[in-house]
Amino acid sequence: MGAVGVASLSQLDEHAGGGDERAGTGTASAGVASLRTAPLYKRLPHGPHRLTREEVVRNQRTRIHGAMIEAIAQYGYEKTNVKKVVALSGVSRRAFYEHFANKEECFLAAFDEMSDELLTLTADSELVGDDWPRAVRRTIGALMRHLAAHPLHARMIAAEVYAAGPDAIERNHELARDIATLLTEGAPEGTGGMLALEGVRGAIFHTIRSHVANGRIHLLGAFADYLAYVVLAPFIGAESAADLVSEDRVLLDAA
Repeated sequence: MGAVGVASLSQLDEHAGGGDERAGTGTASAGVASLRTAPLYKRLPHGPHRLTREEVVRNQRTRIHGAMIEAIAQYGYEKTNVKKVVALSGVSRRAFYEHFANKEECFLAAFDEMSDELLTLTADSELVGDDWPRAVRRTIGALMRHLAAHPLHARMIAAEVYAAGPDAIERNHELARDIATLLTEGAPEGTGGMLALEGVRGAIFHTIRSHVANGRIHLLGAFADYLAYVVLAPFIGAESAADLVSEDRVLLDAA
């Protein structure tokens, strides 16, 4: 990865070995002896360079965010400290404290950046269009496949956030409500309501938590149609929801 080319936490997840799913919910992986100690990301060049101050700040913050998520995946939130984040990020301790007051503030910033990525992924314009049910199915599929491909993100929202204190937990609840709202705002008038919204939120995040707890994050994509059915059934009826999530299979059988 280039010195400045750190575009998103998803890319950092892939670069840092995010595809290596780790079982468990809040503890370090078993292979403690093999945990990384060298920086994951290239340091910025020393001496004169053409980078603006804004580029340097953005680069450092994104590397620190990615290192925070990776450190938590390796050690768990409680055992993660500034020293470990600094070692993985490749920034100096002084640079860390120029950006964040402590570990908690850094975690919240990393969580917010990850949340923005998930909400951007979920904000499909067709969710308020004429073909809302299929947009829901497509969006849930994209979200679940993203989490399956980025297990560090799945672990953040399903496990580690609960060790990070009340502010982090509240932000996680807000993320869940925002995703559920995006998925249901285009539902037919007169359907759903607050109970249905909470059902959507609970179904999606319970599924993520269960897969994280059982070390099956890589299977989240396979449960996308099940979740689409659970989300759609209260709004369009169980039979219509079942028909919609079976469309591809019906077409394949007919072929």
